[in-house]
Amino acid sequence: MNKKLLILGIAVLLICVVLSGCDTLTSNPDRAKFIGSWQGTGINILNLYTFDEDGTLIWQSIKAGTWSVKDGGRLELYASGIGGSGTLVYNYKFSDNDNTLSLTPIGSTYAEVYEKQ
Repeated sequence: MNKKLLILGIAVLLICVVLSGCDTLTSNPDRAKFIGSWQGTGINILNLYTFDEDGTLIWQSIKAGTWSVKDGGRLELYASGIGGSGTLVYNYKFSDNDNTLSLTPIGSTYAEVYEKQ
């Protein structure tokens, strides 16, 4: 009996550890849409952002900081390697079967457009 309780306790503990490691991919379904590389269009054609699953933000080939998706359609970039540090906040919108991403800085009406690579 004690052996069965011990095994059950270990199983419950392992389940708790695994579930506590889950990130916001499950809490915000849009987060998964960002994963991968996005090439700028128009005047932003030289910009290439890569959103890694672990929350790392890469600009061109340089680790530039981290990123997260907030409720209400907001993307927050925590810059730490592109000419300084700080938080950039954008409203975002996906289109073209989630292959086009429009980012509009908070307080602006100009949208930067990126295409999934």
